[in-house]
Amino acid sequence: MDTIVDKYHVSFYIKNEQGYLNLLKIIYLLNKGELESKAIASYNDGLILILDGGRGELKEKLSKHDNSLSIELSSKFSSFKETYIGIPYLLNEKEYIDLLRDFASRYGYISLAYPFILYEKKQDAIALEIVNAIASSHQINIKSKEGDNYFLEEEKLINYYDDSELFSCKKIAESIDFSFYKKRGKLPVFKNELGMDSSSYLAKLAKEGLAKKINPITKEYEDRLNYELDLISKMGYSDYFLIVSDYCNKAREMGILIGPGRGSSAGSLVSFCLDIVKADPIKFGLLFERFLNPERKTLPDIDVDFEDIRREEIITYLKEKYGEDKVAHILVIQSLGPKASLHDIGRVYNIENREIDLLSKTLLDSKISLRESYKRNKQFKDLVDSDPYYLNIVSLASKIESLPRQSGLHPSGVILNGENLESVLPIKKEGDGDLICFEAEYLEKQGFLKMDLLGIRYLTTIHSCLDLIKNRRGISLKYEDLPYEDSKAIELIRKGLTIGIFQLESKGMNNAIKILRPTSFSDIVALIALYRPGPMGFIPTYAKRKEGLEKVTYLNKETEEILSSTYGIIVYQEQIMLLVMKMAGLSLGEADLFRRAIAKKDESVLKGLRSQFMEGCLKKGYSNEIASKTFEQIYKFASYGFNKSHSVSYAFLVCQMAYLKAYYPEEFYASILSSLALTDPKFKLAYLEAKKVGIKFILPDINMASTFFLPLKEKEIMFPLSSINLNESMGLARNIIRERKALGPFSDIFSFASRMKRYGLKKESFLRLIDAGCFDCFPFNRASKRLAVTQALSYAEMMQNEDGSSLLDFNFPLPEIKQIQENKEMDLLYEKEALGVMVSSSLLSEKEEIIKHNNAKSLQDIEEASYQFICVGIVSTLKAISTKKGNRMAFLSLYDDTSQMEFTLFPSTYDTYYPLLKDGNILIIKGHKDNYKKESYIVDEIRKI
Repeated sequence: MDTIVDKYHVSFYIKNEQGYLNLLKIIYLLNKGELESKAIASYNDGLILILDGGRGELKEKLSKHDNSLSIELSSKFSSFKETYIGIPYLLNEKEYIDLLRDFASRYGYISLAYPFILYEKKQDAIALEIVNAIASSHQINIKSKEGDNYFLEEEKLINYYDDSELFSCKKIAESIDFSFYKKRGKLPVFKNELGMDSSSYLAKLAKEGLAKKINPITKEYEDRLNYELDLISKMGYSDYFLIVSDYCNKAREMGILIGPGRGSSAGSLVSFCLDIVKADPIKFGLLFERFLNPERKTLPDIDVDFEDIRREEIITYLKEKYGEDKVAHILVIQSLGPKASLHDIGRVYNIENREIDLLSKTLLDSKISLRESYKRNKQFKDLVDSDPYYLNIVSLASKIESLPRQSGLHPSGVILNGENLESVLPIKKEGDGDLICFEAEYLEKQGFLKMDLLGIRYLTTIHSCLDLIKNRRGISLKYEDLPYEDSKAIELIRKGLTIGIFQLESKGMNNAIKILRPTSFSDIVALIALYRPGPMGFIPTYAKRKEGLEKVTYLNKETEEILSSTYGIIVYQEQIMLLVMKMAGLSLGEADLFRRAIAKKDESVLKGLRSQFMEGCLKKGYSNEIASKTFEQIYKFASYGFNKSHSVSYAFLVCQMAYLKAYYPEEFYASILSSLALTDPKFKLAYLEAKKVGIKFILPDINMASTFFLPLKEKEIMFPLSSINLNESMGLARNIIRERKALGPFSDIFSFASRMKRYGLKKESFLRLIDAGCFDCFPFNRASKRLAVTQALSYAEMMQNEDGSSLLDFNFPLPEIKQIQENKEMDLLYEKEALGVMVSSSLLSEKEEIIKHNNAKSLQDIEEASYQFICVGIVSTLKAISTKKGNRMAFLSLYDDTSQMEFTLFPSTYDTYYPLLKDGNILIIKGHKDNYKKESYIVDEIRKI
């Protein structure tokens, strides 16, 4: 570790385990700002100290021939048994280097070669220049630079350094006896009130849980539970299951919703019995070995979802139960990906955004490096080769690609340890808690218990929905008891009404739903597994076979037994494991290792895997042909197979949300809309879908509206006061509701102004409330009320005594409101500004005759058009881009009362009609469907109404 102690630049090298533990204590002092030579003196054992002769106090004092230097060094660092002076690589400072070597020799310090390395090659100095510019938000012009802080060639090292200095480096390296990946984590012991050992207590709870869930308990369940408990106990994981079960139970006690499961943990019957997961693994054919494999000695992951706004309460509980010093967040370092590298180069060199966007849009896979994309992606390669300008940008971006960009907190991971974390890990304070300065992968390899506590918005939405149902209908529903195999819920998904439903909101997923047409829970499970890059290509095949439009053939009865539920397609990883077990005779643990290995498609191991499978099949009596064909089928799907446990768990949440949406639409849409910001694109989609299913939205009434969307009578939802487009909208809404509760409803705009004056009511806020229709319950139109705002605020000033008390009780006469002519179109535009959407009416309703005259269809109806269409819509957004030839084209988003759609304008059309494409304009579009791209609409002509 490189750091500064009392102005001296020093490096600590770990010699052994004790040195590592002492270094952790030094790091802790550093993070507390208490790193001084006196403080670290007792932490010398097992550490090698190198004093950097090229920087800091050592160089400064020695250059000045300060006679106190040797005494000072001795007083500060004499406790370290192995102390070296590092000789820097400074070609132009020979005199100083001679002085440094002489000092080391005179005072008994061993010197060693110590060049200051910042980059790999000398020409990589430009990368350091770029990242420094990124960090400081500066711009630079130079595009190449060489430096001396690189890994020196052997010849240069030999010519510059003495043999003894190079030997010292070798000596240190050879003396180090330390393994970073030693097990240092300690699983906490879960203490139970019965004083039982953890394995016995886990067995007791699991068997009690099974008895509650399965009646009668069959031999299959009994044997599976005993097998799992025995393996969990032998591997030393009983406490882990008890800890997770405990915080899940605590969450329920606190009224926090827990997800149905995530990852492979649903494959455990023990997890099911403890209410950690929702899925019965035997009912759904989930494999325990996919979760906990006896052939792999690694702690399994039990990931748990909680309501996003209450996740921290669970972490607080863990700190209270096990101790704050045993719980910490995990560091995550975000590296520069290919697109981020391009954009940072654009900022540093002041390159036009359109040039960077042009390059960035041709990158199809963000996981592939720029160099790999150049090899594999023809579109990207052609663009880079077309102009040295682009080649230079990409070359610079590749120099910083994969470098660390910034650090933060792991979104879900938390470490829980059986002993003080500061003693075994580098820790620093972050906010109210501790942060471990290692990333998750390094912690798991050291045996630390990483718990993934994920906060998801959808559980918060469900909780809100259940509260609204109880308040409005008097029906108390428990999330855990919501049906997941309801036909009406599945039908809602099949219709594509998926906004607000976990995992199903994207346009691509909706296209998949249209093809697959799910009719059962198992179809939803398959849909979640198939909708990913790669396997989504099998969705049409799955759909055709499901509908009986394509014949399904099986190689033998074993493949039919395992693959019949997915129509002969290997969809799940568990299916691969079962095929390997049944046909090749491997255990499920071995089959899981086989699955993992073949999925990587490493040519060096494939031959061995094939031989292993073939030999196993032949021993069990299968023909060479059948064995070979089965292996090829497994090989083809191995990298596509999805974890069925994960898919089943997510399908529970999907179908339970669909159930709420199907039977309680007002509460569901109110909850979804309350969770979204007005500016979130999902807000408009949810709003339009709600209108599409017949829900009417009501403007926020000043005497009724709340801080959330409020379901009223059937098919009616009122907008909240907090949705009004104001900086302080939530604060204002709460103050209005507080005043309403204290003194009753407002009688007119004057009483409102007078009563709200003490809360600091501003004119801008007052006008926005009028624009949002909050005072439509009072006489006079909005235009008249807008005109009366100044008058109302003056009246409020008069109605307040110097001591702040109100004179309203004296019933002074109210000022008169001047009636002016209503302008409906202007009211709607102001309403849209205030609420983000037009609620009371639509600009289209004012143009109904013109729309009919032009035979213009609604946006949702053009999906049924054969080829050409005429439609009408209001401009929502416009996104212009440059083509390869440098011409401008655009994607135009329009909306109407129930839908929102995107249209493509090619360069000639865009140039012709660009002046009409302003936000809020009503346009009649004449266009045609794209023959090559499904659900793509191309504009031919535009006319503004």
